[in-house]
Amino acid sequence: MKIINPYNIVEVKDTLIFLAGPITNAPDWQSDAMNFLSKSKKNIYVASPRRNLKEPDDLIKQVEWETYYLNKAAEKGVILFWLAKPSKLDSSRCYGQTTRYEIGEWIKSNKIFGTKIVLGIEKGFGNESYIEYRVKKETKIKINYDLKTTCKEALSLIG
Repeated sequence: MKIINPYNIVEVKDTLIFLAGPITNAPDWQSDAMNFLSKSKKNIYVASPRRNLKEPDDLIKQVEWETYYLNKAAEKGVILFWLAKPSKLDSSRCYGQTTRYEIGEWIKSNKIFGTKIVLGIEKGFGNESYIEYRVKKETKIKINYDLKTTCKEALSLIG
């Protein structure tokens, strides 16, 4: 398994799994996902948008990096959404606001182009029942409720 972190751009030669989901005020679920995925014998790349805190925060670079690898995962792999419950709440920002936008965007891509999407929702993620309802009503995407199962499904989708 090869891990790609912001803001590195590398050529993806094998299948790519993009770890999409909350970062701000979220637990480091990306490390847990990479641990599960690393047990696979498959040659995969994993793009994790969680930055090293030593990196300066650069919104434009982050968005461009994420967009690049989300598109690569749509072409050559799977977008894995894990909607982790928050580790803390911040009244100045909607928890998972970017993820909520991205999930709608990529679910539409799934419906139109067949983009491979895996979705996991941890109990306690705000408004989970609405997301469950819409995903079940409008797609054939299976919803998982633990990270390990979500990772296993991503691996099964890449063959």
